[in-house]
Amino acid sequence: MTRYVEHGPTGLMAPPWKSKDTASWLIVLPIDDDEGVVDYLEYLNGSNDQPAVDAAPFTYELLEGQQYAFLTVTHHPHAVRTDPDSPPGSELMGWNRMKFTEVSLSIRVGRRYKPVWPSPERQDQVWVQPFVWYDNPTMVFSAREIWGAPAEYMRIDRHEGAEFGKFLHLDTAYVGVEVYCPFSYNELLAALHLTIDAGAPMRPAHLQAVERPLRSLLGQLTGIGAKSRRGAAGPIGEVAFEIDALKEFRSAENMQLAIYRALVSSHLKWDHAPREVRWHDPAKIAVDFMWSAGLNDLLRKFLRLAPPAECDQKVPAVFDEFNPTPPRPACHCGAPFPHSPDRPPPPTQPGKPPQHICWDLYRLPATPKLCFSYKADLTFDEAKAKHVYQLA
Repeated sequence: MTRYVEHGPTGLMAPPWKSKDTASWLIVLPIDDDEGVVDYLEYLNGSNDQPAVDAAPFTYELLEGQQYAFLTVTHHPHAVRTDPDSPPGSELMGWNRMKFTEVSLSIRVGRRYKPVWPSPERQDQVWVQPFVWYDNPTMVFSAREIWGAPAEYMRIDRHEGAEFGKFLHLDTAYVGVEVYCPFSYNELLAALHLTIDAGAPMRPAHLQAVERPLRSLLGQLTGIGAKSRRGAAGPIGEVAFEIDALKEFRSAENMQLAIYRALVSSHLKWDHAPREVRWHDPAKIAVDFMWSAGLNDLLRKFLRLAPPAECDQKVPAVFDEFNPTPPRPACHCGAPFPHSPDRPPPPTQPGKPPQHICWDLYRLPATPKLCFSYKADLTFDEAKAKHVYQLA
């Protein structure tokens, strides 16, 4: 290895860094068909890899019981690197202060180590994230370059009045093509439409009504309900969110090969117990993903989402097979949709970036089971390679 040469903003979010006064909305989505999760774990395990790649000393596997996906929206108003090599007073000067919004999907899985004498077989529980969306390109680059997260750049609109404790209306969109065909052109395609009511302060009864396994997952992911050695109001740094990701870079000589491939583990810790925790009625929450080819694997294969029943017969084969004809939703399933389905006009000049979000797409709703919102101070303290593949 050679020493990394810093360039541009690459050092802004190198760990450790802190994010103060974050505001998060967490939505629990039950996964009734876990085949998509199994497929994703096979991808992490390298099941379809080249024979030249050596196997990791552990494998990822499903945990027993009901599977849940945790959809999280987190607004980071003040994230700053706290590396000891940073200039004195940098945290106050804000030279490396970052502000961004993050939308992610997290799933709890097992990381089972193979028995190697004299060590017995053991299993850790970690989190994996099939997608992470940022509205800040520096965060996208940092996430990919440093801790290997599958980060994508998204336009994330938190509509006016969407402060913490009030009604949240959030839309995300990305530049892409609706279907893969020679006649497609780049559009600003809607990806997620989310509305959450203002909610109410969480009472003990709200948490007690949650079944024990799910309550445990909530504590591990958010710190809600977690106990600390110094009391609920004290530091709970022992409650950490460990995320595993597959980090790889293509070879410049052969784009079908990887020049570097590793399984990387990163850690988020809560500096204090979550505060201002609010409970939201699932019946007052709308989670609508919008289908396009770039999101097909996530929506149809992983989450196993489908259009509402009344639209099933109108879904073309483009969901599963190549189809050069862009799909057109025949209706919005009778429900009032918050945005116009009128399709924005094609770009007037080649290469001109689209400005208006296209909502003329199939809507795939998800049914939330629980929703909490909270404020917290987070520390991203490390990113370590658990296994580096030896590539031929």
